[in-house]
Amino acid sequence: MPEKWRKAALVLLATATLVSFQTKVWMNFYYAWRSLEVARKAPVQFLQFADHEKEYANVLDFLARSTAKDSRILLIFDRRELYMPRRCLLGTPYFQEEFFTPVPDSAAPVYEELKKGRIDYILILIGGETKCNPDPVSDFDAQNERLTIHLLELIKQEKLAFVPIPESGRYRLLKVNR
Repeated sequence: MPEKWRKAALVLLATATLVSFQTKVWMNFYYAWRSLEVARKAPVQFLQFADHEKEYANVLDFLARSTAKDSRILLIFDRRELYMPRRCLLGTPYFQEEFFTPVPDSAAPVYEELKKGRIDYILILIGGETKCNPDPVSDFDAQNERLTIHLLELIKQEKLAFVPIPESGRYRLLKVNR
C-alpha cells in the first residue's frame, strides 16, 4: 500500500477505536484516574470503598498497624499479595512448591518449615471456593484438609497462636511462636 493509504487506514482505525468505546467505559477510566490521589493518601479506606471484600481491607489495615515492618507473612488458600503491607509468601499446598508440597504427614515438619522459612504470621482464608480463588482444584482437598489439621495441632501445642482481627470475616491470622 502506498504510504498515503497506510496513514489514512491508521487514522480510520484510530477513529473507529475511539468511537467504539462506550461512554460508561470512558467514565470508568476517568474515575480510576481521579481516584489515584485518594488511593495513595488513604489506601485502606480506598480499598474498603472499592473492594467487594471489606474484610480483606480490614485484615490489610490490621497487619500494617500491628505487625513489625520486617515481618514475613505466609498466605494460605489466598493468592492476593499485591496490597500486602509486609513481605509475604504463598503457602497453599501444590500452588507454590516452597512450602507444604507435599503436605507433611505430621505437624512437626510443618512447624519446622515455618521456622526454616522465617515465617512470623500465617494468614488463612477459611471457606474453600471464593472470588479470590477462581480455580480451586478438588484433587487437593484432602491435602489442604490435612494441612489445616496440622495447623490446628500446632495451635494446641501452642507453637501457633490465634491473633484476633476485628471484622476479619473468613480470614484467620496465626502467629508463629518461637
